[in-house]
Amino acid sequence: MKFTLFFLTLTLYTLWSFIESSDEPQSYLLLWLVINFLIMTFAYAFNKPSWIMGKNRKGEIKISLLILNFPWLLFSWSIFRLQMFVSRENRVDEVVAKRIALWLFLMMSSIE
Repeated sequence: MKFTLFFLTLTLYTLWSFIESSDEPQSYLLLWLVINFLIMTFAYAFNKPSWIMGKNRKGEIKISLLILNFPWLLFSWSIFRLQMFVSRENRVDEVVAKRIALWLFLMMSSIE
């Protein structure tokens, strides 16, 4: 529920920003964000993660939804990379009971 409210707040704020600056040509990028945040809001409200990326049972992603959700994906990936750049966490953790190594690859240059 908290993510639903979060994305609803982002949707309303971005919609308000679009209405305030609708006479400028670049304001249509805000409309793209409004549609993107609205999809995220409904996906979290109805517990339908397939609405975000459109993955089917084979694991294939719909390109149209990838393009539509690109602003949010770009933002979240950037935050993730920034967090890993700043943090001092291990890049590899081992689950001892199962003898499994969990790797976190940020970029090819970070592999040690």
